[in-house]
Amino acid sequence: MDAIAALVPWMQERAGPLDRDSAFPSDEIAALRRAGALSPPLPVQRTGTADQLATLLTRVGQGNLAVGRILEAHVNARHLIARHLTARHLIARYGTPPKDAHLEDGGLYALWVTDPPANPLRLHRAGTTIVLTGGKQFCSA
Repeated sequence: MDAIAALVPWMQERAGPLDRDSAFPSDEIAALRRAGALSPPLPVQRTGTADQLATLLTRVGQGNLAVGRILEAHVNARHLIARHLTARHLIARYGTPPKDAHLEDGGLYALWVTDPPANPLRLHRAGTTIVLTGGKQFCSA
């Protein structure tokens, strides 16, 4: 948590210019990744972590609320995956085991909101590839 607290003033200084330029906070996300904030223990994985997670999200939000929202969506997506998706589900549905290489390679999860009525998001298999078609109203990260 000390590493995150140390980032707060830096994120606060950069928040205005990032907002003005509508720029993605790549440097902030990289700094959070280095500090371990993108892979905190989740309540679904270990009891007693909810308070730590709340503190992490609060501190990042104090630095830059937009970055805090991105981190919250990332953590929420990780939590949903950990809670509901198992290797058995993935193998049964798609024939492939799960990989968390996405996170290990520096990936960032996000959450989409509702489907637009005219063009909802659909997932289908095309050979050995899984393809998403359609859309979502917006994505948090």
